[in-house]
Amino acid sequence: MIPDQRDAERFFNSVINTIDVATLTHLHLVHWPNWSPGPWDILSQAGLQAVVVAGRASIAHQVRHEAPHLTVRLDDHPTAWEPSKGILMELPTGREAARYALEIARTNLANQAPLLVFGTHQTGIRAVESRYPGAQNILSKGHLRLVSIPADSQYTPPHPSIEPKEAQLPEKEGFFELIGPDTQLKLATFPGIFSWQGPDPATLLLLSCLERHNPGKRLLDWGCGNGILGVSLAKRWPETQVVMSDDLCLATHCAQKSVEWNGLAQQCQIYTEDGLQGPLQEMRFSTILTNPPRHRGGFPDATPTHRFIQKAAQHLSAQGQLWLVANRHPDLGRIMSETLSQVETIADNGTFKVWRGVHQAPVYPSKKSQMKTLRLQKKASRSFG
Repeated sequence: MIPDQRDAERFFNSVINTIDVATLTHLHLVHWPNWSPGPWDILSQAGLQAVVVAGRASIAHQVRHEAPHLTVRLDDHPTAWEPSKGILMELPTGREAARYALEIARTNLANQAPLLVFGTHQTGIRAVESRYPGAQNILSKGHLRLVSIPADSQYTPPHPSIEPKEAQLPEKEGFFELIGPDTQLKLATFPGIFSWQGPDPATLLLLSCLERHNPGKRLLDWGCGNGILGVSLAKRWPETQVVMSDDLCLATHCAQKSVEWNGLAQQCQIYTEDGLQGPLQEMRFSTILTNPPRHRGGFPDATPTHRFIQKAAQHLSAQGQLWLVANRHPDLGRIMSETLSQVETIADNGTFKVWRGVHQAPVYPSKKSQMKTLRLQKKASRSFG
């Protein structure tokens, strides 16, 4: 369960009285909701001067806006690969994602300092205590807990009869490798990104609908994940320039590696960006496609998707198309119809639907036509004057 904003404020106000936040050198956030005040605001009142390492562009933007005195790094590593004397980090969602994040954080932690990690019951914070001998819960407020992991504690895997086998360490260049729908397509993936263990059925449905659609001059794959859609279509349509973006830094790192593995670096651009911000603001696309995010760290959050749909038309060229796949309910096609014309259902397999909408740009009269209209108006004025 996602913590109530008021409960979260109480939790971090209690953190101030539990640890010396002035000794922290890094605060790592990866899925924290866009609430104000955020942890950075509350902890700053007690002397926080740590580098805020944001795993999402949306978090980085918010911290820079609300706490300009703090240094912000956009990175999926808990310390942005910097040595640290004290880390307070949010526990990523997912057993494997949490394990890797904790392990790499501890390798950069100096002076035998304990690793401090917080999270909710739903993100698995209680399991951390059982996986690391000596780990202690030092604060509980509502659904949030703060756990201290000793510097010398070694990860203990779960018993195979209790939990399924855990993934092994990455096999290739620091990433796991997946084979895409095209058997020649190699995709980089990692715990913590959406559908990291295999292609998502909704994504495959959308891809099947796009097989015969020429995306035109420039394509945007929004919420690209590991790049399965953008990379597949780049290989299918070599004349199309493909842009991929995702809010999650780890996702764009995987997408970048997928592009490199498939020899598409000259055809593809990748941005870690929140919505249609940054360089994407100035771009127009002949096709935009998305299997949009419906959760943030395991918690339902449809706001970014609704905001994206409402703004997508502004980034489509004349007769440009938006393709979207999602659960059949709620009806995102209705939201698309508010800014796009010719919205239709392309596929419906009983679980997911694919919608397509067209941007009907306004038609402005030519200069010659405007002059002719002006002459007729003047002639009519004289006739009735």
